[in-house]
Amino acid sequence: MKVKIITNTVVNGVAFDAGETVEVSESDCRLLVAMGRATVPGAPAPSIEETTDSRTMAALNAAQARDSRKARA
Repeated sequence: MKVKIITNTVVNGVAFDAGETVEVSESDCRLLVAMGRATVPGAPAPSIEETTDSRTMAALNAAQARDSRKARA
């Protein structure tokens, strides 16, 4: 599976620089994407809900609500 490397990283003992597009196994692809080290070319970017856990989303929503109340005051 092809991935575009975002930050310099090592895959299976081989160093790759940011910006390179390389062929990796599906499991390495999932790991690199989950670690934020690579993206899959042509795949849509994940939404914030897909990349954060529920506690983080609750904190984000609370902060946004506070900010909107301050703006109205």
